[in-house]
Amino acid sequence: MRIIKQKYMHKKFESEFAGKKILDLGCGENKFKNAIGVDRSLNTDADVIYDLNLFPYPFKDDKFDFIICKQSIEHLLYSCKVMEEIYRILKPNGVVILTYPHFSSYEAYMTPEHINKFSCFSFENPSLSKRYNTNFKTIRKKIYFGGGLKTILGIESIANRFPEIYEKHFAFILPAIYVEIWLRAIK
Repeated sequence: MRIIKQKYMHKKFESEFAGKKILDLGCGENKFKNAIGVDRSLNTDADVIYDLNLFPYPFKDDKFDFIICKQSIEHLLYSCKVMEEIYRILKPNGVVILTYPHFSSYEAYMTPEHINKFSCFSFENPSLSKRYNTNFKTIRKKIYFGGGLKTILGIESIANRFPEIYEKHFAFILPAIYVEIWLRAIK
């Protein structure tokens, strides 16, 4: 299912990303079209082999229009420092697109490589912005349930309309699969 979603994401945003500088962090074997891919493994589509747990990243300030970080930030030790680096290398008004397993998902716990667990609010914490010298504005956020009965019954729609209530009271009763959040760098 994840590969289908990623291929859909590629096709859906190809025209919006045309002519833009794109970085795909943790690209794995499914690098975004026309992006510079970064991964620590040689057995990937990466253009740059680099451990994303090491700072600073090997890119100049204000270099990228878009940074895609799909299903990889949960694998990294210092997610707040990662966001600081993302902010540094994004151009003013650049956008980072994060996807990660929702903390209620079995996928968040199924591999020991998933170091961090996140909610749909994890990257909107104002105190983190002050402490890590970042300033992001959320421009899109969605909790995905992977289709099926939860989507048909409207659970996905209700959870996205009332995400705080969903996460506080219903997340482990009706677990989500993953979160997609788009953040604009305000510089």
